Amino acid sequence: MHRESVSEFKRKPLQEISDIEDADEILEAARLAPSATNHQAWFFTGNKSIIHTYFLKPNFFRGILGGKYIPIDVGIAIYHLKLATEHFDKKTEIVMDKTAPDYSSKGYEYVASLKLE
Repeated sequence: MHRESVSEFKRKPLQEISDIEDADEILEAARLAPSATNHQAWFFTGNKSIIHTYFLKPNFFRGILGGKYIPIDVGIAIYHLKLATEHFDKKTEIVMDKTAPDYSSKGYEYVASLKLE
């Protein structure tokens, strides 16, 4: 019922869900966020002042079986990021950033960004 160690989580390594450097303590919260399909279909890019969030577009079968849960999973991951940044005494705001990089060629669709102050 309760995990005693981070090693008990079956999660992707940070390098697979983000290319942001020097933000591991914040990104770890999103890495450990629950995922209804245990797929961790999210990706984060940006820097210490803004984190852009994307989700991996599901293939046909994953879309049928659990595609409806992906937006919920990504929302949970974003709020885990928000809570982590606030834990480290940073003000945050969730925004839609029209200048966020386009990762559609890698199969990702933009969701929202987290501005950190």
